[in-house]
Amino acid sequence: MNDQKFAVACARILDSHKASDIVILDVAEVFLLASYFVIATARNQRHLRALADELDTYLKENEKQKLGVEGRDEGGWLLFDIGDVIVHVFLEDDRELYDLEMLWGDAPQIKYEV
Repeated sequence: MNDQKFAVACARILDSHKASDIVILDVAEVFLLASYFVIATARNQRHLRALADELDTYLKENEKQKLGVEGRDEGGWLLFDIGDVIVHVFLEDDRELYDLEMLWGDAPQIKYEV
C-alpha cells in the first residue's frame, strides 16, 4: 500500500469511529519528515483515547510500525508518527489553537470518499 492510500485508510478508520473534520494534506513538498498529514477532531478525551486504540489496532493488523506516539494520555492533541504519514487528532479547542491547516496551507488537500 502506498503512502497516500495508507493516509486515506487512516482517515477512513478515524471517520468510521466518529472523528470529525478529517483532512488529509500532502505535505511532501513543504515538510521534509513526512509525506502526508491526516488531521481530525475528537469530541472529548475519552474519544481521543478510543481513536488512538483504533489506530493501534489497524496498524497491528496491517503490520505497520509506528515510530512514535505523543499525547495519548494527556492534553488535547494525539500524534501518531507512522513514517511518511503523521496522524494528528485534536480536541476542538486545541485544533483551533494550533491550526495546522493554516500552518501548512501551501500543502494540497487529498480528497477521499468514506
